[in-house]
Amino acid sequence: MLLFRWLTILAVSLLLAQSAYADDSFDWTGPYAGFSVGPRAEDVDWETTNYQDPDGPSIPFESNPNASLDSTDMTFNGFFGYNWLVSPKVLVGIDGNIAYADNEDTRTSIPGAHDDPPDFSFVETETDWHGSLRGRLGYLITPTIHLYTSAGLAIADTEQTAVCPADTDFCNPAFGTIQASESETMVGWTVGAGAEAAITSRLFARLDYSYADYGSLDFDGLPAISNESYGFQSKSDYTSHTVTLGLAYKF
Repeated sequence: MLLFRWLTILAVSLLLAQSAYADDSFDWTGPYAGFSVGPRAEDVDWETTNYQDPDGPSIPFESNPNASLDSTDMTFNGFFGYNWLVSPKVLVGIDGNIAYADNEDTRTSIPGAHDDPPDFSFVETETDWHGSLRGRLGYLITPTIHLYTSAGLAIADTEQTAVCPADTDFCNPAFGTIQASESETMVGWTVGAGAEAAITSRLFARLDYSYADYGSLDFDGLPAISNESYGFQSKSDYTSHTVTLGLAYKF
């Protein structure tokens, strides 16, 4: 719902900006660079794949091993690219971007583990830097407005953390806090669509939506240690939905 509201607001903003441009032509061919902002919703589907007793052997799960760690945050995005007008109505191009958002979510207790209250153990996922390199295909509905689709490569810098701060459900309080984390630059694919509209002879506004699938992150989790801690391993699937409104300068 939040993304839908943003999409409506951004679409109206794009139309208002374009309506102020009185010229009936724009040279779309050439390089450009710009900045955009909007919401990025990240979906992380966590699955604990192995649960171990302190002596090492795998044991049955004692709670649901699946969890959703989802978040929405504003993303700040720099983009650049090059367009070719290959016919009076058809445009092709290449577009790259690098962006930052603080997508973060925490789940109290270890999914799949014994979780009688009070729960002190937790797992956390975080994504900050992300970007893409996409090919684009556009169609000019007027000389100054075009609609496009896009597809290409997506990357995201992610981190997962598990902490057991002397939780009697998972680790022995006598040994203090046990913690593990893993970082990975994930590589996947993205598809999207959008619209661009000229607002001066050099400036154009952009409304962009993209879906990205970054694949899976395998996390070794916390180790099983005799008399100290249970152990677990997990796998998480990462996807995102992003809507941005931006302004670019055509060189």
